[in-house]
Amino acid sequence: MASPVLAPVHDTNLSGEISVGLLQNMHNLQKFLIARNELSGHIPPYLFNNTASLQYIIMGNNSLSGPIPYSIGSLTMLVQLSLKYNNMSRLQEIWLASNSLTAAADFLSLY
Repeated sequence: MASPVLAPVHDTNLSGEISVGLLQNMHNLQKFLIARNELSGHIPPYLFNNTASLQYIIMGNNSLSGPIPYSIGSLTMLVQLSLKYNNMSRLQEIWLASNSLTAAADFLSLY
């Protein structure tokens, strides 16, 4: 069975913590949209390990906390990462090597 290209779960009042294996078999997933819910806790460190096709991670407007997983740095197809209006902490480094970035630096906006 092929994995979905889109996982829209935004604005659904989804609550609780994100399951460690949520995206385990979603190799073709391109858009992970879980914004504007009531999710809490840390983003599992290995959540994005099997999602090489992922282009959009939209997780804003929840109550997520803790560090941003290093596994996000290996997503070479990533176009947009939105974690706004959460309680994220400890962004220590951003590694952008081995990418073909062509957009302006405004992608680092904090609002």
